[in-house]
Amino acid sequence: MCGKSGTGTEPPEEPPISSGQEGQPKSDVPGGVRLVGGACIIDEFIAPELLEASSQEAQDALAEGSRQAAVGGAVPSSEGRAVDVRSRGDTMRWLTAEAMAESGHSALEGVVRKLEGLRQQLEKQGYDVGGKPTFQLACYPSGGARYVRHADASVSCPTRTMTAIVYLNTPEWDPERDGGCLALYNLPYTGRLANAGLERCEPAAVVAPVGGRLVLFQSHLFHEVLPSHRHRYAITAWFHLRPPHSGPPPPAPRPAAPLPLPTPAPRAPTVPPVAPPAASAPPQHDDAPLPFASVSRPDSDTPSFAARFSASGRMSASGRASSSGRAWMPRSSGRYAGGRGMIFVSIAAYRDPEAQWTLHSLFSQAHEPDRIRVGIVWQVHPIEDADLMRVAGARSHPEWLSRVRQVVLPHMDAEGPCKARALAQAMWSGEEYVLQLDSHMRMVPGWDTLAIGQLGEAEAASSFGKAVLSTYPLPYEGEGPAASVPEPDTAPATLLCAGAFAQDGFLRTVGRTLRQRPAKPLRSGLWAAGLSFARADWLKEVPYCPHLPHLFFGEEPYMLARMWTRGYDTFAPSVPLAFHAWDRSARVHTYQRDLLPTPTPAPGASSGPNSGADVSTGSGTAGGLRASDRTGSGMALGETGVGWGLSPTLEEEEEGREMEVARKEAAVLRRRSQARVLAVLSGGAATGAGEDGVGPDGCGDPGVGGEASWGVGGVWGLGRVRTLQQLAEAVGVDFAARVVDSRAAWGGLGEDAFEA
Repeated sequence: MCGKSGTGTEPPEEPPISSGQEGQPKSDVPGGVRLVGGACIIDEFIAPELLEASSQEAQDALAEGSRQAAVGGAVPSSEGRAVDVRSRGDTMRWLTAEAMAESGHSALEGVVRKLEGLRQQLEKQGYDVGGKPTFQLACYPSGGARYVRHADASVSCPTRTMTAIVYLNTPEWDPERDGGCLALYNLPYTGRLANAGLERCEPAAVVAPVGGRLVLFQSHLFHEVLPSHRHRYAITAWFHLRPPHSGPPPPAPRPAAPLPLPTPAPRAPTVPPVAPPAASAPPQHDDAPLPFASVSRPDSDTPSFAARFSASGRMSASGRASSSGRAWMPRSSGRYAGGRGMIFVSIAAYRDPEAQWTLHSLFSQAHEPDRIRVGIVWQVHPIEDADLMRVAGARSHPEWLSRVRQVVLPHMDAEGPCKARALAQAMWSGEEYVLQLDSHMRMVPGWDTLAIGQLGEAEAASSFGKAVLSTYPLPYEGEGPAASVPEPDTAPATLLCAGAFAQDGFLRTVGRTLRQRPAKPLRSGLWAAGLSFARADWLKEVPYCPHLPHLFFGEEPYMLARMWTRGYDTFAPSVPLAFHAWDRSARVHTYQRDLLPTPTPAPGASSGPNSGADVSTGSGTAGGLRASDRTGSGMALGETGVGWGLSPTLEEEEEGREMEVARKEAAVLRRRSQARVLAVLSGGAATGAGEDGVGPDGCGDPGVGGEASWGVGGVWGLGRVRTLQQLAEAVGVDFAARVVDSRAAWGGLGEDAFEA
């Protein structure tokens, strides 16, 4: 935001600026627009004479014709509008400068024209606001009218990129007496209104609707209008993304290098000593919600990987940064300056109540929690899941909140693990190591130093000095603060083994429990998405592809093939690093239950090599886990499903119909994604799409770089260091022929190496 909020969240190079009202930043340049942390406040944006005239005209214009505002009514139409005055209590009408001029409301026309002028300033700074702006006049009547927490960029209007609000109230507005403040969930606020409608200690900027004030912020940021005890008038402008085929977007403010980034030379492994922290019991009621910042600023001067993705998760055509979704984070200093020694944890969570405890475990069990940064993608119902987006224990450790970056998406927009993990990776900001996790995990004490040490040993044993630690962890029981984990000092290690190829053409992987802990990490030749630890070079060389909607089974072999052919060897850690909640039968919402069909078991899934002491398996009932528990893709993307009551309401019935439509659409997209990945696993590239966007192989959007990006050497295709035939010879899994030999079934060790 322009100016200082008194919270220390601005970058150090920003000069001190005097503040306006308590806790509210004020611009030092009248009329100047410069967003910090995704927002900006400018007082006296309109002159007092224009304010007085427009305030009166606003009352007249609403008297001439207005209607009750709707929740989700993001377009000027009566279709699909849901009116709920308890959630949103304002009356509104849509404006255009031309209509105001014709009706004689010259002052309102002047305000609209002034708001239109912001677009040129924003475009010069690289923001994509090339679409046609829309304007709305609204009044929140006295008596407690409010608008609950929401984001302006939503399913109903996904093109909104910037929101600008001009208040038409008296300049003497008293926020404590009159209410009606805007709570912007992005920057911490510590003024007198910290608890006025906000959950206690939740970071937010609380802005009084003072007449003439402009509030400008990115439309993906969550915010709410607190109860108003006096008539509250405002004009809101929404700036939209440039329509397709309307010319190139403006240059972005922070260009980034195109993918893939060059491969650095192998480094000498480092094995730091392990000094686990003292064990501590998780708090019972000590969680705090997160500030809603979508993509954070790097903690160092390293160009952000997120710069190559737009707020919607699409790679920008130019390969340059999209400015939407950026927020400032505190810089790292001292021993972690420049990201050295830091760990970025990538998590995708789908309506998962365990995610907040996973975050708690990451920080509380780390030997050095200062080095941990998390990027999490929440896929949630905007009302039902509001309490899930928290960090358990953060009231006692508020510093944890500043170490979590996040993207929040409506659950109906979920497109499977690949898209969600790509969005999570986009929040990497130069940390040296990357840990990819499922959203329902418990870490062992000292997991950070253990992981770095284990990786160093694996790199020393790898063929090219490039290694990835990965396995299916042992299960933990229970949930929340009552969860029970195995004893970390004595728990056995696990190893990934090959199951069989299912009818969909994809390998199902099995995690087996070893009789004895190995002396060092074991080469496995397979990879699990739910626990993967590597240097950040892995993320840069083998980024998750966001153009594979609803790919589920197939995620892991696709990633394995890409990393193997780029010279990466996979290893199972010799000691547990984490534990996993495999049994999710009590979960109401899972991605699989909503959007995936019942998987077809792989041949022999419940007999032969798959019937041993398995931690998890991709299908069938091996190890006592249902196929719906997923494991074959090791998934972090939590899961959805609709749990209906005995007497569903009209809203539930409508949601059920929407989910059925979503399932059918997902099935079509999933088949296209599967066809594209199977073509890559055959050793080639997916064939081109036709004019209708679907090629002879059923593939759709090829993504950035076109079809060439899926060929050998392309960012989404195989690498050139090794071949899949060499993988088959080394591991015993032939993806092209879809054959698994006995070596792969037992991880190259033999049946006796595993518990019965």
